Amino acid sequence: MFNQDALLKLELCIDHLTAISNYFGNINNADDLFTLHDGVYYDAVLMRLQALSETLKKINAKYPEITEALQYTSMDDIIKFRDLVSHHYEKLEYEIIFNICTVDLPQLKNSITAILNT
Repeated sequence: MFNQDALLKLELCIDHLTAISNYFGNINNADDLFTLHDGVYYDAVLMRLQALSETLKKINAKYPEITEALQYTSMDDIIKFRDLVSHHYEKLEYEIIFNICTVDLPQLKNSITAILNT
């Protein structure tokens, strides 16, 4: 359906999403995200979110048909998130990051997985 480069970028997104999910194996609430291991999980999650956002931004620019096929309603927000992390790191609220990771990202992962499995 899509070319090899596009599929590789989608697989990279899955790698980032899986890593974030793995970090959350030890996180039960927003406070844990920020305090567990002196905030190392928080930093790791933000780095992966930033990388995920950058990859999705590249997919959207080069393969807009994939963005459309994903039918993920928060795509613009997740793409813009990279800039937020990069330029306003100190203003991020860990409760919002926790919500993104526990509510939004599983939906995105399901959408990407569905495309990869077609």
